[in-house]
Amino acid sequence: MATKLDPTAASFHPSVAEPLELVTPLLADDDKPPASFGHLPVELKDQIVAEVINLDRDRKQETRAAFVASVTVGFFARRKVIKLEERHNDRAKHRVLSRLQAVDRELRDICAPQLWRHIDAEKVRPEAFPRLLDVLPEHAASVRRLETVGSFLEHRASPEERALYLETNQCLGRVVHLCENLEQLHLGNPQLNPLLPFHFPRLRILSIHSPHSFWRKPHVSEHETFLVGLSGLTSLDLYVDGTALYKCEALKVVDVLIGLPGLKNLKLRGDAVLRDEVLEACTEVAPSALPALESLEIVQDGNLLGFGTLHAFVTTFAASLKELHLNVFPDSGDSSDDDSDFDVEYRLPHLTALSLATGCDEGLFPAFSSPSTPIVHFTFGIPVDREHYGLVRTFLGSHASTLKTLYLSKSSVQSGPRMCDMVKTFCESLGIEVACAGEEEKLVGVGAQGRRA
Repeated sequence: MATKLDPTAASFHPSVAEPLELVTPLLADDDKPPASFGHLPVELKDQIVAEVINLDRDRKQETRAAFVASVTVGFFARRKVIKLEERHNDRAKHRVLSRLQAVDRELRDICAPQLWRHIDAEKVRPEAFPRLLDVLPEHAASVRRLETVGSFLEHRASPEERALYLETNQCLGRVVHLCENLEQLHLGNPQLNPLLPFHFPRLRILSIHSPHSFWRKPHVSEHETFLVGLSGLTSLDLYVDGTALYKCEALKVVDVLIGLPGLKNLKLRGDAVLRDEVLEACTEVAPSALPALESLEIVQDGNLLGFGTLHAFVTTFAASLKELHLNVFPDSGDSSDDDSDFDVEYRLPHLTALSLATGCDEGLFPAFSSPSTPIVHFTFGIPVDREHYGLVRTFLGSHASTLKTLYLSKSSVQSGPRMCDMVKTFCESLGIEVACAGEEEKLVGVGAQGRRA
């Protein structure tokens, strides 16, 4: 029932709520609108460049290179394998960097130094050197690795050819001179040797290849002068040979080695360096005066080196040597009945990786059969016949306690499948893993582990 209204009651006035204060909520960092690419930090752009390059790499090619490198003995032999893989990926990397540097100025500053980090001047045509010299000064400080090759002067060259020869090699010298931050340098067929006044404080890896050529002088004395000024060098590859017109003088390897106290990796090839008198001079100084080599590669093209000299030179570095690659034709003496030189033993207490290549004689096997040499990986490059199979068994048996992997190269496989199967069967009985040429994936990583042991 409805209630009667009271006329004396106070009027009702509904209350009005005060308006709410509008507060803008704080956005979490994740809710901030994304910055445009141009406003990204330089460090992040640098990381983006690295990731994009990584996406474009050829993984299959890299895996294959890792297979081969794992069974390759010697710093420079292994570096050759790695360089082939890098050259394959460098083309793709160059394409990516060239595109990225066109995005903005900061990306150009990131990409340009990487584009100029490695110059392969071996592929530069002689007429293109002036153009290279025009653009190089702006980027020379970024160059860390340079590969060059001097031009050849053909017999009965025309005046125009002689002029191009001089201009090309002078340009080559200027290119090398501009790149003062070099860490790796390869000089192929250096002509007029424009390097004498140069100093490279950051240079660590150097290759000088002056192989035999009928019309070219080997510049041995100039090489010596250049080398003794590179005290920071850690790896040296010397291939200096004589010529038909210019009798090759001996390069004083002992002086070079004394001047390179930090040298760890050495490769020698050519009759200017592989002579009895050259290597004997190294054995006549105190071992403490020579660098503590860890990797030694000797590749001989002729019979200028005696077996005794080879043994004395190699064992000079016994206190530090870990890898040894020999491809030699040692002369054991004038008389074939005198085997006294072959009675020596290579006692190398730190050697873990050994490679005997095609030039080596089976007589080297007994010399390396001392159990005091803890070989972990062995690359077999000598064709084996039934007559010398016993020497191979003795060698493998003497290292059974340490030897983990054996690689049969193409040269040893040429002995025939039956001999290879015999070697494999014997190794399996000793618990040694075996791979033939083309089967490097069976040993991937194992050889490298042996070298690090």
